[in-house]
Amino acid sequence: MVFRILAALPAFVVVSFALTQEAGPPKYEDVLVKMVETLGQMTKTLELIVDEETAKTSQPALKGQAETFVATRKQSENLAPPSIEERERLAKGFRPQFEKSRKELIGQIARVQRVPGGNAVLQDLRSVFEKTVP
Repeated sequence: MVFRILAALPAFVVVSFALTQEAGPPKYEDVLVKMVETLGQMTKTLELIVDEETAKTSQPALKGQAETFVATRKQSENLAPPSIEERERLAKGFRPQFEKSRKELIGQIARVQRVPGGNAVLQDLRSVFEKTVP
């Protein structure tokens, strides 16, 4: 289930930008950069988990990163829709980064699922991958 949601993540981000209607101060590029960075931080945190003890110590950081990602995604919903050219430029520039981050995160999630206490830590990531309905 997590893998299906992760597979749709890059498309969801681009589509969420296209469907938003209110203008906000941040730029699309800034929001996308923050989202990619947060996915990378989550991956690095998951890499540190090797046993039940490291899972417990990594949990607060992972929860904070998940909250940051959700807040950034919510911020993206307040942005005005980009022009067609801007949307294509952003998709071309950020899709490879999202794909790379997504693949790395999927690999770490699969590994952490096999670590004792890993599934409890992964529960904190659920909010990142839950589908939001506008």
